[in-house]
Amino acid sequence: MIKLPIVVFHSGQWDDTNSYLNYKTIGVLVDEMMSFENFVSLILREVRFDASPSSIQLSILLDYGITDIQNVVQIQEDKDVTWFLSLVKGHITRHPLVAHAIAHVSNMDLEWSSVVDSGMDNLCSLLPSSSIDDDFQILTDIHVSSLSSTFDLKEKDMFASKELLSKSFYYIAIKNNFEFKTVRSNSKSMEFKCSQDNCPWYVRASRYKGGELWRLRNYYKAWRAKELVMNSLNGEAKESYALIPNFFMKLKEINPGSISDKPYQ
Repeated sequence: MIKLPIVVFHSGQWDDTNSYLNYKTIGVLVDEMMSFENFVSLILREVRFDASPSSIQLSILLDYGITDIQNVVQIQEDKDVTWFLSLVKGHITRHPLVAHAIAHVSNMDLEWSSVVDSGMDNLCSLLPSSSIDDDFQILTDIHVSSLSSTFDLKEKDMFASKELLSKSFYYIAIKNNFEFKTVRSNSKSMEFKCSQDNCPWYVRASRYKGGELWRLRNYYKAWRAKELVMNSLNGEAKESYALIPNFFMKLKEINPGSISDKPYQ
């Protein structure tokens, strides 16, 4: 069977522009036709990663359409491998493969460890003191068995890894009996949206200041959408109360002698 040479970058780091830095390079010979499973196993052996297949992320760096953000395509299934091998045939240096080891949380599918509050000194020490406030939590691990039925997340919450961020929302989806899909996932940001077209549920998160932590930037829940619709129809309560002084003032102008115990000045 014909062997194709490919260039593999590994043991480096992603930056905020999707560029892979401080990497090592290795040349690998691969079969012209390979399944995703066999492809991942081969790369693990050649790069000598002491990791499970689920702990390795394979991506292709594209050399066209380049802007300030590097174009990256992830390899996640058989058809991605076929496309990549067709792409690099005869152009091995133009489209290197990135084999990046990702953080692995043991037993995450069945057991997630405890929610850690932002008051924990050892966790807050990871953040600049100017960024600490009382209105978010930092999650390092979570255990399903220890979570309450009211467990939820809110904007500004932070996660020790991208994987933990994803798993947390998978739990919320299971608990609330709905499905969501990933619409963006790269080294800089991640976005989820509800699988149903008429569902406004939406999540956006990104790396916090280029570090290992991820911050929940936007969390648009269904109840918030309903609230916005009602406000657009009826107005917000605080805006309605603000009209009361003018109402009483006009009442006294139209009906002199009217008595009200509400101040309007």
